[in-house]
Amino acid sequence: MGNADPSSVYFDMPTSVTVNKKGEKSVIVKSAGNEKSRITVMLVCLTDGNKLPPAVILKRKTEPKEAMPAGIIVHA
Repeated sequence: MGNADPSSVYFDMPTSVTVNKKGEKSVIVKSAGNEKSRITVMLVCLTDGNKLPPAVILKRKTEPKEAMPAGIIVHA
C-alpha cells in the first residue's frame, strides 16, 4: 500500500511580480510562449517508507530519443 501524488510541472512559469521603476506606464513580461505546456510527475511513497522512482508522463505520442537520467521512468 502507498500514497501517490501527481504534480504538474510547467515549462514556462511567468511570474506575476515585476521589478521596475515606480511610475512606469508599461512593464514587459518576457515569456517563451509555453505557459500551457507541462509534464506530469508522479511521486509514490509506500507505507514501509520506501520511495519509488519518479514517473514522468509526457503529453506526446512518442518517447524522447534522448537519454533520461538514471532512476526516472518516462511514459508518453
